[in-house]
Amino acid sequence: MRRPPAVVLALIMAIVATLATTAVASSAATATTTTKVKSAGISIAYPESWTVVPVTKKGVAAMSKAAEKNNPKLAALLSTANLSQFKLYAVDSSGAGGLYSNVNVLTTGGGRGLTVAALRDQLTQIYHSAGATLVDVKAVDAGRKKAFRSDVTLPFKNPDGTTVSESIGQLVIPGATSSTVVTVTSSDDASGAAVIDEILGTVRPL
Repeated sequence: MRRPPAVVLALIMAIVATLATTAVASSAATATTTTKVKSAGISIAYPESWTVVPVTKKGVAAMSKAAEKNNPKLAALLSTANLSQFKLYAVDSSGAGGLYSNVNVLTTGGGRGLTVAALRDQLTQIYHSAGATLVDVKAVDAGRKKAFRSDVTLPFKNPDGTTVSESIGQLVIPGATSSTVVTVTSSDDASGAAVIDEILGTVRPL
């Protein structure tokens, strides 16, 4: 299989960055914080109780180490991460037992010519090889911008050896020279789906 384009690699890298924690949904209808992520060209709202975590070389190394235990087939991609791509990383630090919902924003190369069919084909192949399931890919609007929404379920191995499933929603806003990727991870249930939909639904171009 030929090497995936930059936007597809960024989608995968953003998911790998969530593998350091299993997700449980935050409570619905909580107060939110709206942040302008100027370097990514968007604003986004997430629960005000969530904590913004600086993306550093040490932090990415820790993510990678944890991810290797949970899904080593995808974790190797995180070692190639360019820290400058990550513009925001926020987690629900109130998660019980070390379980956290989270959101990250990163930027990557241009996505000119990206289509639903091409994105679905690339992601289906890659996620299938890692035991993940691509649930849906569709064209959506993010404010006044054309965007793509993908949804994935991903198996996650707990420290006790049991396996649970995470739900991951991603929004990619393609641009001629730079594209923005927003990834939200939560529990694979109705509450988690609500958290993902609510956060992705707040993304607006600046």
